[in-house]
Amino acid sequence: MTPETGLLLFVLLLVIGLPLGLSADSYFHMQRLNRPVVCFVHRSWREMSFWWTLFQTLFGVTLLVGPWIFAVAHDAASFALIATPASLLVAWRQFPAICLYYTYRRWDGRARFCFNRAEKRMTYFNRELSLTFALSEIDSLSRYTPPASRTASADYSYTVMHLNSGRTLVVTSLLCDDIDWLTILPAVKTEVIKHSFAWLPTDFKFKKFFSPFSN
Repeated sequence: MTPETGLLLFVLLLVIGLPLGLSADSYFHMQRLNRPVVCFVHRSWREMSFWWTLFQTLFGVTLLVGPWIFAVAHDAASFALIATPASLLVAWRQFPAICLYYTYRRWDGRARFCFNRAEKRMTYFNRELSLTFALSEIDSLSRYTPPASRTASADYSYTVMHLNSGRTLVVTSLLCDDIDWLTILPAVKTEVIKHSFAWLPTDFKFKKFFSPFSN
């Protein structure tokens, strides 16, 4: 096989196989949502948003180091001095997504969220918390989501469940996204709150660091 043939096969696989794979995964995901017992766990390798986040982060790193590599290779220090400020502004906007993924994974990376339709009960547990409650205990949901124009970071949102006991439960989009919530809890009162980035309530470090780029 020649290199040209191999490259052509790779492009065909990427153009045809990737959309088919995503469609199949979406179909089977919807089938799982209709089961009597639905359980949500995070598997990064199955999430397209994870791979898009890695690509966006790599693009940001390239923008940061690219001008300097070019300047060293071509002995053009003045080019680096001119290009770096502009590339820095663009590059910095590529990193909120990976920071959101990092904080979300620390929150829900090893969590499990299950919904039993027959018993009308939900269970959420991770290394620090185990909580079981009936659907009748849910007062409302508050979904914190960024604008769709935020590229990779638009895939990261979280939902706060308000229980009538006064407790709240935060579930990130690593476990349940908007479609999942609409499927399993279509009748629950839901408030949608738009934020520039959906930083978790406990995440003050990244929120403050990226605040100049929130508009």
